[in-house]
Amino acid sequence: MAGPSFTTSERATLEALQRTFAPEESDVTTAAAALEQALLLLAPHRLAELHRLVRLLDGPWLSLLLIGKPTRFAALTHDRRESLLLAMADSPIAMLRTGFQALKR
Repeated sequence: MAGPSFTTSERATLEALQRTFAPEESDVTTAAAALEQALLLLAPHRLAELHRLVRLLDGPWLSLLLIGKPTRFAALTHDRRESLLLAMADSPIAMLRTGFQALKR
């Protein structure tokens, strides 16, 4: 059974994540829709964790902490999104490193 769907803002964040990880020539819009449907099939507790991570990226606080720019993930340039994700990967905060690993996969 599918869980709660993603908000418009969360969808923008997921699409920005895909644009950051995917090759430039990818059809990210189609892939984002397919990804959302697949994510909704996750176990409820995993989906809740993912929603928390996407909301964290969607707000200005994580980018302020990691790259010094209080901007939502989807509004960042490609280079700044990459910088933020790399900062998550190297963070001394284990939950941020784990979040990066989950996004990378």
